[in-house]
Amino acid sequence: MAEDTRPVVVIGPGAVGTMLAAHLQRNLPGRRIYLAGSANPSPETSAHLAEIEDGGVRVRGESAYTARPLVCRGALDITASHLFFTVKAGQVEAAAAEFSGMAGEGAITAVFSNGLDVCKDLPRSCRERGVVRGLVGTG
Repeated sequence: MAEDTRPVVVIGPGAVGTMLAAHLQRNLPGRRIYLAGSANPSPETSAHLAEIEDGGVRVRGESAYTARPLVCRGALDITASHLFFTVKAGQVEAAAAEFSGMAGEGAITAVFSNGLDVCKDLPRSCRERGVVRGLVGTG
């Protein structure tokens, strides 16, 4: 089977999404990893995305590295192999409406979000392919 080279999109440039995009970019060499914010981000999110564009994501800890995921504001005309939604539960529906069209055939959709039953807010096209629920632990 041929290796999938389609881009991976992480939607939600908060702490979880930023770290996930950095980890994916480091561990999937040659793949385009996008960290996506909405087309109309808040001033804070816009500043955060600009910092990533300028200097990358600096990761500290057991492994120290700087990752450089691609940044986008709003959906792009690309076909992704994976969509990772890392937005707050109340933002899943709006994020899905904005970004789910980027999912290519056979794409995997994953939701890392607080709240119960947030997958119901994804469009049917995503739910029919199957959705992976993620859990984020800290500490």
